[in-house]
Amino acid sequence: LFVPAAIQYLQYTYTTGPTTIWDSVFGLPSAHVMVFDATNATIQRNRYWTLPSVKNNWSLEDAAGRVGELVSESVQEELMGDVPVGVFLSGGVDSSLISAYASGNSPSINSFCVDFVGWDGSELADSECVSRHLKTTHHACALDRSIAGLCDSEHRAEFFKTWDEPIGDPAILPTWHVSRTTKEHVTVALSGDGGDELFAGYNWYRRVQSTPRREAAWLVERLRRRLGIGRAWPHGCGNEFEYYQLLHCATFSQCELQELFPDWKAELSEAAPGQMFEPWSDPQAPAGRRWQIIDLNTYLVDNNLTRVDRASMAHGLEVRVPLLDHRLVEFAFSLPDVCCTNERSSKVVLRELMHRRLPPNITTKQKQGFSFPLEQYISIQEMWESLQSGCMVERGMIDRAALSRWHGEAASSNLQMKLWLLFVLEQWSKLWLFQD
Repeated sequence: LFVPAAIQYLQYTYTTGPTTIWDSVFGLPSAHVMVFDATNATIQRNRYWTLPSVKNNWSLEDAAGRVGELVSESVQEELMGDVPVGVFLSGGVDSSLISAYASGNSPSINSFCVDFVGWDGSELADSECVSRHLKTTHHACALDRSIAGLCDSEHRAEFFKTWDEPIGDPAILPTWHVSRTTKEHVTVALSGDGGDELFAGYNWYRRVQSTPRREAAWLVERLRRRLGIGRAWPHGCGNEFEYYQLLHCATFSQCELQELFPDWKAELSEAAPGQMFEPWSDPQAPAGRRWQIIDLNTYLVDNNLTRVDRASMAHGLEVRVPLLDHRLVEFAFSLPDVCCTNERSSKVVLRELMHRRLPPNITTKQKQGFSFPLEQYISIQEMWESLQSGCMVERGMIDRAALSRWHGEAASSNLQMKLWLLFVLEQWSKLWLFQD
């Protein structure tokens, strides 16, 4: 176990860059190639692509037209192959757009969604609306408590064997199940991943923008901390990176982790909130684009794409991402902010493009994300009981008394998400770290 990576997971819900949770094992960063020279046993890592700093003053109408051309070309290329190809169709902006172009090239293409049975927030109706409009052959993966199987030891072990590193995004569950359903019909699926990072779809891009009031608040907090009277994150933020992490996901504070994992105090003293984002920050980038670039290099690669890759390959399904064609990425980041967001909407250029191909209720739909009711599949009490009797406590990785104290004090502090992070780490530890 590489402790700094485990801390990173508990703070951010995933690990990033070359860091892995395995001690002395490193990942190859995105957009890199590694060459091993067998003659002298040396390794070279070379970056083969970097986002260029190009700015274009395109009008919204012209930008939409060009994005349409690029999406069309990319989808056509990704549909090529000698095996059946389908599309993920959740009913959101990105998947609907990819499905529209895919169905134009492949009539009656198979499309797939997740139906969270019994939940009002299920997007099944939206996905069916798009499917009818595009005339795809639609399949819904109905997910309920019994199918999810998180409370059944055999099913749980099968599911968590997929993740050789823990990923705390609860969407790992529906992604895994929809991938299994998809593989029953096709071998390759197209996904809409990347649209939010390219075209400013996440609401935190608007909320994180610096203001004089926020700058003053962060300065005051830093001064208070120097005097020993400051508030620990997430109750107080000392800079923009801490605030950005808070908007992403309010997870464990350093104090909580120091109590739960007393053997990790030295490593925790070096793990400041928001620190992971700083190396990717470009002060020269426009205010809005700056945070998209950070996500492009962290959250997109190490959370979203990793989640989809592991979940799909567990079932032998290949997932392709047309929106992440390098030509489209480069063009998206060259556009003026007005093509991405305004006071009323996000992903403006994609919505403009969708108006020409999809029903109005889909093009005006607010972003929902791949959210779902985790509590319907495993309760807070069930996660808590699993941790109390789990291997992390039994092997001394978590302090038993500290865990009980923390649980009693954390009831109003995003308890479900924190328990889920510990529950996922518990399952990983049982399968990979403490194998008997």
